[in-house]
Amino acid sequence: MDTIMITGGLGFVGFNLAKYLLKNDYNVVIVDVADFFSRSKFLEQTDRLKIIYQNLAADRAYEKLPEKIKYVIHLAALPHVDYSSYHENETILNNILSLKNILLYSIENGSKVVFSSSVEVYGGCNKNNIYSETDALRPQSIYGVSKQFCEQLVAYYQDKFNIDCVTLRFTNLYGVGQLPDRIIPRNICRLAEGIRGDLTANFYRDFLYVEDAIKAVFYMLMKGKPG
Repeated sequence: MDTIMITGGLGFVGFNLAKYLLKNDYNVVIVDVADFFSRSKFLEQTDRLKIIYQNLAADRAYEKLPEKIKYVIHLAALPHVDYSSYHENETILNNILSLKNILLYSIENGSKVVFSSSVEVYGGCNKNNIYSETDALRPQSIYGVSKQFCEQLVAYYQDKFNIDCVTLRFTNLYGVGQLPDRIIPRNICRLAEGIRGDLTANFYRDFLYVEDAIKAVFYMLMKGKPG
């Protein structure tokens, strides 16, 4: 069975993706800087799972990864819009350099890469906009700007080195393992504790269940065309 490497594999999406792949008998290599929220203890501990703790934004980090892994799903990033407003340099350097190392890994190892971009490249905070792929890119946060630049970086490496990379723009996700600061689990917790929710009337956003998202990621990993 093929081995699939997930960067940021101990984050919300990566954790669910790892569970899905292990359930379907794939070998999984998770690369993450740390297990901040102890998600690894909820993963099936088998000889098909390997967890590597490494900062992918470090210089030449790609040289320290296991060689010849056929598939890579690049989720590693600093994902919070609000955090990026206060830590601009850290967000830009982390998100761009970690991707650059994965693209260099793809060149060296012939790996196919699925890169996770974000709805934030469209702006993300327009009050009643449900975005589509053809909408103009107008990021309104440093996080969104970093993701837009990352998309351009992928396109550059595809054109220059002919690597096989698919970019997906994730919308707002929810599901098992999400932290309680996010809107759906936050309001579930509030209501369970008898506290009034903080939802805003007449404010529209689209949401996607995380298991549906990871099935899309897996499909694009196996069958998606570059671009």
